Amino acid sequence: MDVVGGVAVALVYEGLVTLDREGRPAPGIARAWTVEGDGLLYRFSLDPAARASDGTPIGGPEVIASFRRLLDPRTASSRAWVLERIRGAGAFRRGEADTIEGLRALGGDRLEIELETPSVSFLGLLAMPNAAILPASGDATGRVATGPWRLEERVRDSHLRFTRNPHWRGRASGFEEILVRILPEEFTRVAEFEVGNLDVLEVPAAESRRFRDDPALRDRVHRQVALVTEYVGLNNEDPVLSDARVRRALNLAVDRRLILERVLSGRGVLSAGAIPPSLPGGGRGAPYPHDPEEARRLLAAAAIPAGWTLDLWQRPSPLASQVLEAIQADLRRVGVTAKIRLRDWSALKAAVDRGETRGFFINWYADYPDPENFLVPLFHSRNIGGGGNRARFSDPEVDRLLDRVDRVADPGERAELCGEMDTRIHARAPWIYLWHPVLEVALSDRVAGYAPHPVPAGERWLDVAPAAGERAPAP
Repeated sequence: MDVVGGVAVALVYEGLVTLDREGRPAPGIARAWTVEGDGLLYRFSLDPAARASDGTPIGGPEVIASFRRLLDPRTASSRAWVLERIRGAGAFRRGEADTIEGLRALGGDRLEIELETPSVSFLGLLAMPNAAILPASGDATGRVATGPWRLEERVRDSHLRFTRNPHWRGRASGFEEILVRILPEEFTRVAEFEVGNLDVLEVPAAESRRFRDDPALRDRVHRQVALVTEYVGLNNEDPVLSDARVRRALNLAVDRRLILERVLSGRGVLSAGAIPPSLPGGGRGAPYPHDPEEARRLLAAAAIPAGWTLDLWQRPSPLASQVLEAIQADLRRVGVTAKIRLRDWSALKAAVDRGETRGFFINWYADYPDPENFLVPLFHSRNIGGGGNRARFSDPEVDRLLDRVDRVADPGERAELCGEMDTRIHARAPWIYLWHPVLEVALSDRVAGYAPHPVPAGERWLDVAPAAGERAPAP
C-alpha cells in the first residue's frame, strides 16, 4: 500500500488504535487498553457503540477476521509484517496453523493480543491502515465503512467522493462529503485552487516562493518539516553497488545542497540519515559533503567495470525529473553514466520490489511518528522488497541491533540506540541520501480548522469546517 492508498483507507476504515494530532496512539475501535506481562500482553476494551456504515456491529470477531486476512498466505500481503509480532502469526502466515495463537476474542467487547517479544511500537503498528478493521461482511471496497467516511464514488483518473458514515460514533466533520480530485499536473492544481475550485492544496515546490511572497496567499499556507525522507535507493545486491565504496562515492558526487536550493526552493532539510530531525535520534550525524575528488578516488579503488551504467527509475513528475537530471549531471562529472527511466508508479514499484532496478527516486512517509519506523522497515533484511527495504540492504549485525530497538522502552536509551543505528547505516550508504521535505499546504478562505497531521494516514478531515459565514463545498 502506498501513501495515497493508505490515506484513502484511513478515511474509510478504523483501526483498534488511531493517532491523535500529536501522533500519539489514541482510542479507535478500542476505547481503552492495558499492557501487562512485561509488555507481552495487550488487553483491549472495544467500544460497544462501534458500527459499520451498514449498521452492523464491529467487535472482536471483526478484528480477528481482519487480522487473519492480512496474515493469510493467500493474501500474500507485503505488509503482513505489521502484525508479525503477534504470537503464532508467523506459523499462520506460513500455513502451519489454522489459528493465530496470540489473538483472542473474549466476548463482552474484550480482546487480547499476546506478542512473541515485547514491542514498544506495537500500538503504532496497530494504527497503520494495514491493520484497519473491515466490517462483518468483509467488504474491502470502501462502500461499507468502519471509519468516519464511506467511499461513495470512484471515477478513475478523475476523483474520489467520500460521504459521512451515518453510524460513526466519534466527532463529526463540519462537512457532509469530501471530494478528492485527481489532477496530475501541478499547474492545473494551482490554477484550480486560485480560481476557487479547490479548498486544500499541497503547494508545489516550483510555486513555493510565489506563495510565500504573495500577501494574499502566504497567510493561508501551513508549513512543517514532514516526517518523510526522500532518497535515491540503490540496489545493494547489484554486483557493483554491493561495494560500499561505490555507494559512498555516489553520495559524495551529488551536490544535494545546490539541488535542494535550485529545484525545491530550499524547501527541505538535508538528510544526515533516514530519521527526520524532529524525531528522537534523528539528525545525529552530518550529511555527506559534496566532494567529487574523493568520489573519483573511491570509484577508482572499486574498479567499476567499463561501460557500467546506473539506471535511475522515476515516476512521472516534473520535480522528480529535475532532481534526477541534476544528479545525473553530478554523476557524469565523476565518470558515472546514469540513465533516467520513466515508469508509471505501479510498474516502478513492482520492479523495485522485485529487485530489477539499480537506482530509483522514492520516499518514505512515517506510518507512525517513531524513529523505529524509519529503521526497521527500511533496513531490516526481513523486509527486503515490498516490506520497505527496497534497497535490499542486509547486514546481520544491523538486523540484530534493529531487533533490539523495539524492545527498549526507556525514551532516552531508545533515542540513543536509534540515532546510533541511523548513523551506522548512513555510513554504509545504502541510498543516495537527499532531504526531509518541508510540507506546505494552502487552505482556501472558505474553510477553517485545518492543521497538517504529522502522519498522512492520520488525517481524517474531522477538524475542518466551513469558515464563519461560509457554506463551503467539500474540501
